[in-house]
Amino acid sequence: MSKSKSPLVVTLVSTIIAGCGGGGGADHADAAAGGSTGVAASSTGNLQTGSGLTPTALPIAAPTAAPTAAPASAPAPVPTLAPAPSTTPAPSPAPSPAPAPVPVPSPTPAPAPAPAPAPAPEPALNEACFYQQANYAGSAWCTSSREGTIPANIVGTISSVRIPAGGQVTLYQDAQYGGNLVQLRASAPDLTAYSFDNLTSSFRTLPPQPTGTQAILFIGNSFTSGTAAPIKDYNAASVVDLNGSGVGGIPGIFQQLASEASLRYGAYIEAVDSQTLKYHYQNKLPQIGSRKWDVVVMQEHSLIDPQQPGNASNLIAYSRLLEQVVHGANAGARVMLMETWARADQVYNTPGGLWNGRGVEQMEGDLRNAYNAARAQDPGIVDVVQVGQAALLAVQLGVADRNPYDGIDAGKLNFWNSDGYHMSVWGGYLEALVLFGRITGLDPRALGNGSKAGRDLGLSGSQIQAAQEIAYRQAFLNP
Repeated sequence: MSKSKSPLVVTLVSTIIAGCGGGGGADHADAAAGGSTGVAASSTGNLQTGSGLTPTALPIAAPTAAPTAAPASAPAPVPTLAPAPSTTPAPSPAPSPAPAPVPVPSPTPAPAPAPAPAPAPEPALNEACFYQQANYAGSAWCTSSREGTIPANIVGTISSVRIPAGGQVTLYQDAQYGGNLVQLRASAPDLTAYSFDNLTSSFRTLPPQPTGTQAILFIGNSFTSGTAAPIKDYNAASVVDLNGSGVGGIPGIFQQLASEASLRYGAYIEAVDSQTLKYHYQNKLPQIGSRKWDVVVMQEHSLIDPQQPGNASNLIAYSRLLEQVVHGANAGARVMLMETWARADQVYNTPGGLWNGRGVEQMEGDLRNAYNAARAQDPGIVDVVQVGQAALLAVQLGVADRNPYDGIDAGKLNFWNSDGYHMSVWGGYLEALVLFGRITGLDPRALGNGSKAGRDLGLSGSQIQAAQEIAYRQAFLNP
C-alpha cells in the first residue's frame, strides 16, 4: 500500500519547481507569495536556482483511504443450565403483622392525699398541754409550771387538756385562780363534758404521784387528834394509831379528803394529849422509827413551851432531832411543821397570861415566828403548814367570830370549841383542808361543797365552801 504525502511536503515540492523555471516579474511575485509558507528568501528577494529547465508537473497521488475493518460478528449465546429441582418446600409467606392497638388514654392520676396534720404535742412527765380544739387539736401550749395563766393568744379558748398519767390539774375561770373551777385527774378530750369549754384563764397542776400508797405520819397532841366526836373518832378505821388508842382525828379527815381526790395515802397518828415534841422524842422513838415515812407532820404544844409560853428553844431543838430520826430511815421523806392557832382562852380569859388582852393577832404572830425559826434553823424541814394563820384569816374576813366569850355574831362561825382553845368541828375541817392543800398541792375548793368529809362532820354546803375558800387562800396565796 502506497503512502500519501503530507500537505507540507506537497507545498515544498511545488515551490522548488517554480524556482527552477527562471524568473519573470509575475512569477517572482507568486514565488514571494509562496515563500510565505516558511521557506527562507534571500536579501534580494530572488531564489538562487540551477540550470534553466522548464519544470514538469509531477503527478501527486491522492492519499489512499485506510481500509474499513469488517464488523465483528455477535458472540454465540452461552447456554443456561436449568436449576435443579429443590427438595425443601417453599417457605410459607409470613403472616401479615397485627394492626397496632389503638392507644387508650391513661386515666388522670388521683391527686396525692394531703399530708396528715402534725400530731398534737404529748406532755412530758411534768407537763400539762392546753389545746384550742377538742380532741387535743388546734393551737396548743404546754408547760411544766406548777401554776400560771394561759397565754394571751389562747386564753379563754381552751377546749381540751392533756396531762401525764397520774397527774392532776385545776382549771380556773379567772386569771388569778378565782371564779369557777374544775379539777381534772386525767386528760380531758372535750371540756364541754365538764361545762368548762372556752373558760380557762389560769391553772394549777400536780405532778404524777409516786406509785403505791404514801405513808404519812402525824405527830402531836389533841390539836392533832381532836378531843371529842365527831372529830376524834372520825374515819378511825382508815388510820393506824401507833399508840393503839383508835384515834381518827385530823389524820382521819385528811385520809378522806385524799380519797375524794383519788390520792393514795396511808395515814398514821402518834398523838398524846397536852404533850410536846420533846416528850415524843424522849418517849415515842420506837413508834416514830417503826417504818420509813414519806411525809411526817409535827405539831408542837399550843403554848410552844407549856413551862415558858412562847419560848421556842425546845421547839427548835426537838423538831430537828425528830427530823433526823425520820431522815435516818428515809432520806427522801418530806418533814413539815404544823403551826397551831391563837387560843381564845389565852387572849380573853387568862388573867396574867402572856397574851391576855393582847389580841389574837399578837398571839398568832408569836406562834408563827416560833415555827418559822425552827424551820429556818433546820434545812431538813421543808414547810410550815400555817393552820393558825388560816384561823386568823377566817376571823379577819368575818367568816369566824373573833371573841367567843362575848357570844357568836349572827352569820359567823366559831373556830374554837366550847373550851375556847381546841378547834370546833368547822375548825377541824378547816385544819384538815389546809394540810391537804399544802401536802398534796391540790386546790381544796376542787373538792366542792358536797365533800364527803364535810358532810360526814355535819357541815352545810355553805360552811364547807367557806372552809375550802379560807384553806385555799392560806395554802396558796399566803403560805
